[in-house]
Amino acid sequence: MLNLYPGLEGVVQTKVLHALDGLGSEPGDEYLGWRDDAPAIGFIGSAELRTELSFDAKVAMLDEANWRTRLVPGALRFLIIETVWHVEHRNWRYAFTSEGDRSECQHLLDHCKAVGLPVIVWFRETPGNYRHFAWLAGQADLVCVADAEVAAQLHKDFPEARIEYLPPAIQPALHNPLRSCGLMGAADALRTNIVFDGWWDLHNGLAELPRLHELKAHGLLVAESHWDFGKVRLADCAAFENFTIGCLGWQEKLVMNRLQGAEVFAAAPLAGGWRSELGMARAAASGAMVLRLDGNEPWLPELRLPDDTHGEGPLAGLLKFMADPLLHARRGHLAWRRLMSAHTIAHRLQYMADKLSIKVDFIPSCPRIACLLVTMRPDRLEECIRRFRSDLYPNKELVIVIHGDDVDIDRYRILVHEGEPIRFFRAGKSLSLGACLNFAVSQTDAPYWTKVDDDDLYGANYLSDVMLYQQTGQFDVFGKPPMFNYLESRDELLWDAEWARHANLVHEATKARSALVAGGTLGGHRRVLEAIPFSERRRGGSDSDFIRHCYEAGLNVLSMDGFNFVRCRSAQPGFHTWSIDEQDIRLRSRRVGGLVDSSREALC
Repeated sequence: MLNLYPGLEGVVQTKVLHALDGLGSEPGDEYLGWRDDAPAIGFIGSAELRTELSFDAKVAMLDEANWRTRLVPGALRFLIIETVWHVEHRNWRYAFTSEGDRSECQHLLDHCKAVGLPVIVWFRETPGNYRHFAWLAGQADLVCVADAEVAAQLHKDFPEARIEYLPPAIQPALHNPLRSCGLMGAADALRTNIVFDGWWDLHNGLAELPRLHELKAHGLLVAESHWDFGKVRLADCAAFENFTIGCLGWQEKLVMNRLQGAEVFAAAPLAGGWRSELGMARAAASGAMVLRLDGNEPWLPELRLPDDTHGEGPLAGLLKFMADPLLHARRGHLAWRRLMSAHTIAHRLQYMADKLSIKVDFIPSCPRIACLLVTMRPDRLEECIRRFRSDLYPNKELVIVIHGDDVDIDRYRILVHEGEPIRFFRAGKSLSLGACLNFAVSQTDAPYWTKVDDDDLYGANYLSDVMLYQQTGQFDVFGKPPMFNYLESRDELLWDAEWARHANLVHEATKARSALVAGGTLGGHRRVLEAIPFSERRRGGSDSDFIRHCYEAGLNVLSMDGFNFVRCRSAQPGFHTWSIDEQDIRLRSRRVGGLVDSSREALC
């Protein structure tokens, strides 16, 4: 029996769990995000889309009884109407179809026009249902269409309407690779499994059926998350009966996406091709490999698996990635970054607003992050500054504290170009590392901070990835597992599989006991350091002590991905303040190259 307990408990807030389990509030205002200035929009549609929107906007659900009182002039930026047969709680039953009673819907549309409230129709239906909802295109200020074929038909039938094809989008707070420690066992068990979510497609015939039969020998699991079926129906698909795990609820599907190794998709499932494309985006954002069973290109190039199997076909390429955990993780991380950077619900809302010339920010400006560097080796500063400059994140600063008594700071200030956000300070040797860090953070007003070490490697996407994680939830303390180590003595770049298991984990304050992130990656929101400063009495272990106090204060610690950071071990005796047996690292790791290979393997 497949056990997905504890689900998303500990990863998302309780109110989000309630929304996923259908225990949310009755129609009204809903906001699940953490911005203080989230824009407000009106919405009529499914619970699924409402919940996704609610992380990026304050969503006012309009029902047939209350919409007149809810549409207060100036309160909402626009109204989104999703093409649905009826709305949750059975409102607007068939009110948006050409065959239904459209009178109340028409009153609503006329009222919006009268008060100047823009109406956006989000057309999320298959070509087969086109005729039922097409009339709405002539009533809306903007029509955003999930299916390219439907968009083309609307352009033809409504040449005066504003029709825009809208690619799939993920909700970062829901579609991400984060797990609780309680799911580590399930993740280990399912990492080699390939999921096909579409039992009813098997029952009704599927063009790609032969390829699914091929996958039976490679960990195939068949599920159904769009519709229900009972156990008595399993024999209807006898050829896949022993591979079927049953129906998945909304939360179960979100969890499964984070645990499975890969998911394969039909080109034209019963739910529609646009649903297949959306499923690919959601699974990829959660860390899974994705593949179209028909072998055609996915809608987003970054989701395509490189074809280096010498013509053996798409399944061979998928199995190659499945067989190599590092290759799998790297490819998954690159797809996650691309989706997070341009294909989120917030990006789609911003696109709608821009198309209608509505001045509103659904995508907030990039928060500032301060890199805190405390060093006793000023000879390393030139390299540290070069590394800081190479980081691609636009809103950053570097606060350098040189730990020593006899240091000429002016000698190093000449390394900085005019206008660069880099500042130098000096702290006497009598001060502890914790005192230096507390001083460094007091010299900046950036809302986020992160420690950086002078002897480790950081990739150009390091800060960008760190800040992308802030879209997945409120994680005030974070870091990365030391998945990569470089040992200078033998020029070895090593990948640690055990530390890799600890990537994308939420360490819950009530259960965690130790620091499972590298000290050189530790960071968080400044309000944490204001409430829980580093200990100024300890001469060692300040990072683990800080994390312990965070746990005691009820703060979870997010362990992010393991890429763009390499912990380096110098061959020079006495170079490091921390001691470790290099042979222990070698025994539990896999050699993936030398220093020259770090850009390809780790700093992606």
